[in-house]
Amino acid sequence: MAYTRFAAPLAAVLLLGSTGVATAQNLGTPILIGPEENITRVGTRGANFLELPIGAREAALAGAGTALTAGINAMYWNPGAMAMAESFAMGGSYSELFEGSGVSHFYGGAMLPALGGVFGVSVNTLSSGEIERATERVPSGDLATLGSAFEWRSTAVGGYYARMITDRLGVGAGIKFIEEGISEASARWTAVDVGVRFETGIYGTVIGATVANVGGASRFDGSAITAIIDDNEQLFPTGRDIDGKFITNELQLPTYLRFGLMVDLAGTATSVLSTDPRHRLSALLDVRDAVDTGAQPTVALEYSFNDILFLRGGKFWRNEFVSRDFDDGLSAGFGLNLPLGDRTIEFGFAQTSNGQLGTTRIFTINFES
Repeated sequence: MAYTRFAAPLAAVLLLGSTGVATAQNLGTPILIGPEENITRVGTRGANFLELPIGAREAALAGAGTALTAGINAMYWNPGAMAMAESFAMGGSYSELFEGSGVSHFYGGAMLPALGGVFGVSVNTLSSGEIERATERVPSGDLATLGSAFEWRSTAVGGYYARMITDRLGVGAGIKFIEEGISEASARWTAVDVGVRFETGIYGTVIGATVANVGGASRFDGSAITAIIDDNEQLFPTGRDIDGKFITNELQLPTYLRFGLMVDLAGTATSVLSTDPRHRLSALLDVRDAVDTGAQPTVALEYSFNDILFLRGGKFWRNEFVSRDFDDGLSAGFGLNLPLGDRTIEFGFAQTSNGQLGTTRIFTINFES
């Protein structure tokens, strides 16, 4: 079994196989939840990378992406919004997490209107980069057969379809195949996403809702899920060490429900304030409720000039009993839409504060024909 500074997900999986009380190493002091603290299931799900935000636009809005318009990122935020796409589109976004950690996150996809609706495919990956390898048998990490380094990788590949039910209501759904782990220990899931998006026609108000990551359970398995049972630890000593194997607990996916609301404050014929089409201002509210967290609200604003330059900002509340500064969850960014003949190229940038974990920056480029 590999031990490393980044093997927390794998270590967590292995620890879940035990039902004993956690104790501080060599101290024997139980780590218990106090009566005044909420009990959550944070860190108990598999494939938690599915909760990482994608896209510079949505990240700059602190994750308020449920009620936004069509685009490549709709497959992640709300498959129902895909139905508004009128032409072929493709794009991707990239971010490096935790400032210099080497942990990278990539999302890419493509959409094509056809057969009365819109088809789409997406790829969502998280990579740890190279990590020095060490095992119980070879603590030095000098492993001729396995190599001196390994990589933790999480991948979800999805296929989606959406269509307009009325001129205001779009519905969509998709299926995705998920795998994460290292080459010697991995888990696999299949999950379904469903979303709806409805334009009310009242002050430019749009309502969206998504249920994501609905699927079964899986467990980590592979050659790395092993241990050495010393002779003196055996119930019936055999006079030699015995190879053992951990039986890891089954892990559910981080299923969640997200509800979003977007209101045009200015810039459209139905907006609350002025109707100058050059200046558009939208307010957004999202609430996300997951099986492993409490309800987490987000508020955001997006300003656009002539649908070319976009300025965005938002705040996300993690809603945990851990004390956090106000700037944790603050996001900001900009976008630039450049016409190129009959096509449009969109560039985006977002920056999010993660408190003590530093800052995450996301870069996006999308292409529409």
